[in-house]
Amino acid sequence: RAVADPRIHLVGYGPSASTVGANRAGRAAVRDVRKLLATAPVAV
Repeated sequence: RAVADPRIHLVGYGPSASTVGANRAGRAAVRDVRKLLATAPVAV
């Protein structure tokens, strides 16, 4: 996640750049995004 904007996920950089890291980071990012979308207000 980006520090300035937690809605931004930087998957594939740093520790998540390896094959194993990318797998774990991808799962964690999806969990975080799903949580964010579930709690985000919906504009109509």
